Amino acid sequence: MADFVCQIPVPQTQQELDQAVQTYLNANLSGLDLFCHWQAIREAAIAQSGSPSPAESAEAGAIAGEDSY
Repeated sequence: MADFVCQIPVPQTQQELDQAVQTYLNANLSGLDLFCHWQAIREAAIAQSGSPSPAESAEAGAIAGEDSY
C-alpha cells in the first residue's frame, strides 16, 4: 500500500468540527482529498467524544467485549 500524508488539520473544537462536516458534505471531494477530510473529522469526533479510539484501547491492553465473559 502506498504511503501518503494528509495535510488536513484535525478540528480542535466542536465549532471547527461542525464546520469541517459542512465543508465535507458540500465540497466535491474525491480520492485522497475525500479520505483525508473524512479521517480528520473522524479523529476529531473520537477525541471530542471522550472515548478511547480502538487503537488506544488496543495499546492499553483492553480486549473488546472482555467484560461480557
